[in-house]
Amino acid sequence: MKAWIGADQRAAAWGPPRYWSNLTIGMIVIALLVLPRVGVAQGDGLLGPKGEAGEVFERPLTFGSGGAVHALDAYLFLPGKDLNGEHPGGAAKLSRDALPDGLSVAVNPTWLAAGESLQIEYTIANSGQAPFAGLRFFSFFDGELDQEANTFFDEFAGVEGTPGSGPADIAPDFWMVAEPGYVSPGTLHQGLNGGALANTNALPMGEENDVAMALGFELGDLAPQGETSVTIWISSAGQRMGPLALVQQGANAGTQTLLTYSGAATPGVISEAYGDVTPWVGYDFRWRLNYSTGLLMGTLVLTNPAGSGQTLSKELRISYMPTADKRIWRPDGKTETGADELRLTNAFLTALSRVGNQDAVLDPGESVAIGEFEFYSMRRDPPVKTLFRIGSITRQGGGD
Repeated sequence: MKAWIGADQRAAAWGPPRYWSNLTIGMIVIALLVLPRVGVAQGDGLLGPKGEAGEVFERPLTFGSGGAVHALDAYLFLPGKDLNGEHPGGAAKLSRDALPDGLSVAVNPTWLAAGESLQIEYTIANSGQAPFAGLRFFSFFDGELDQEANTFFDEFAGVEGTPGSGPADIAPDFWMVAEPGYVSPGTLHQGLNGGALANTNALPMGEENDVAMALGFELGDLAPQGETSVTIWISSAGQRMGPLALVQQGANAGTQTLLTYSGAATPGVISEAYGDVTPWVGYDFRWRLNYSTGLLMGTLVLTNPAGSGQTLSKELRISYMPTADKRIWRPDGKTETGADELRLTNAFLTALSRVGNQDAVLDPGESVAIGEFEFYSMRRDPPVKTLFRIGSITRQGGGD
């Protein structure tokens, strides 16, 4: 076993030392026994605003009957950019460092399998006007297994599957298993800070120590007004996602828990923006006359072609250039070209909730009927459909 280093050095690396007195350990065991095991959400306080959790952050988090978290955190890296100031490397540690203007991360945790599996979705968005090139995301996880019986340094890890090869696939491109830096020089944290991991396992069976693990994802260029996401799974029930998983186990016969650590990224960087979709969607109008008002009542039938490679969601507007005898009745505003514009977003979202997989997204191959809306026609004859323009928020991918 490697020699211990000083408590002050350990605290500087990742928080309080782990070789507490028996009294302290006893107090921790009592605390763990009364912690809730299921149904925990970020707002309950166990995960911080950037997804941080564990003893280091005074946010205890447990899995099943014997899994616990010492530290859970995440990093963002941009080549050639210093995102962490005075700290080593250039990656931003989400629990500590502010991100550049326009770059943000939203964290959405969900408990699954009765408190034995935690899914954490990180949505990374660019609200600025310039792309963030070469973006990489890293997750760090330092877990414990039945620590009272196993201690924290009698652990090893295995690797299942193979890494990915860039932003075009969902698999982690980087991974690493190592002692978390309390004893060794801290190569795992050097990799996280520097934006790359060695894809090596320093703690296989027979080389037991304190296991910490990390996964990294190449996300490519994050376009202006675009977003992408990474989902991390931690499970004491053997659940995993994606082609690669790291599995932490205990060598002690008293250890009944293992922790599976995996994740997946959105394949390719998502670019999401509002724009004119008229040239490529399928659309038509159904009209009827409201005899009491003399207005035409229109229903838009909108189809996303099966081979479009993109989705429509969140917002829908139609516009029509008014004339003396034809115009949208009670438009919501004007377009830049002076056409009358009508927002059909609420009707669009309502229609989406009733078709396909009911996911509030119009996937390739899906069709919805949206209406009704009022249209003035002096002679009560329907307008030519090609004089309408349709706008929505598009997003690359889809087809689920």
